Amino acid sequence: MMLTDMADVLRAGGLTVQEHPGWKTRTQTDGPFAPRALIFHHDASAVGPSPTVPAYLADTSHPGAQLWVAYDGTWHTIAAGRMWHAGAGGGWGVIPAQAGNTFSVGVETDHTTGEPWPPAQLAAIIKGVAALCSHYGWDPAIAVCGHKEYAPLRKVDPAPMDMAWFRSQLAAIPSPPPPTGPPALPRWSLPLAHYYGLITGPDRSHGGYNLSERPIIRIIQQRLIAKGYVPGVTRWDSNWADGLFEAATLDAVFRFQHHEMLDTQFYGQVWQDDYARLAR
Repeated sequence: MMLTDMADVLRAGGLTVQEHPGWKTRTQTDGPFAPRALIFHHDASAVGPSPTVPAYLADTSHPGAQLWVAYDGTWHTIAAGRMWHAGAGGGWGVIPAQAGNTFSVGVETDHTTGEPWPPAQLAAIIKGVAALCSHYGWDPAIAVCGHKEYAPLRKVDPAPMDMAWFRSQLAAIPSPPPPTGPPALPRWSLPLAHYYGLITGPDRSHGGYNLSERPIIRIIQQRLIAKGYVPGVTRWDSNWADGLFEAATLDAVFRFQHHEMLDTQFYGQVWQDDYARLAR
């Protein structure tokens, strides 16, 4: 997944955004990226403005992050894909242990331990994180943590920051209501013995490799969200529904079948009977 709309989301939230060259195609290639949460960091730069940090974060030869918030509150988009920002950790909320790079967006900030937070920067961080959570359908109570919460044995950032207080500020910003409900699924049209499944599966597994499959897979994903089978994602119109049937979608289908299709023979795959159930 590539979150290429982050700059637009932040600008729509009333924030100043600077787009780093090449950010929409920048990603690490050592694993998948299926974000459903956000990890808040500080970059441990010198006290005061540190304008060279974005270029450092964009260098994929070492750890970086998707986003950086400058001393003056300007948001910088660094990468749309997977980045090495989380490292080893015990997990937090909807982020599994040792999987922060896969399941979260990293927000670095121009800050170091003991440095006071400039009011404009702190206000922009709260406003921007709230906008991202609202747009992507992430529940801040279980999807926004500090690096020190994900990896408490080795990290202190962001410091000083009471993360419970920070999350309370996000909750105080109302989210716009989603549209009424997900679109209806069209009539089943796959050939006999074909199904919707992993994009890496055999030819009869339709996972979005062909562009024409993606709108239907997106509706399948949206209906899984609406039914509550995607932890940490509450809005069916979230960009989690990207039209690609990858591991996160397989997990959601498994949860749906475990609760509603107990007689299925093919967990993690959407066959015609699963499809009909999702259409209800």
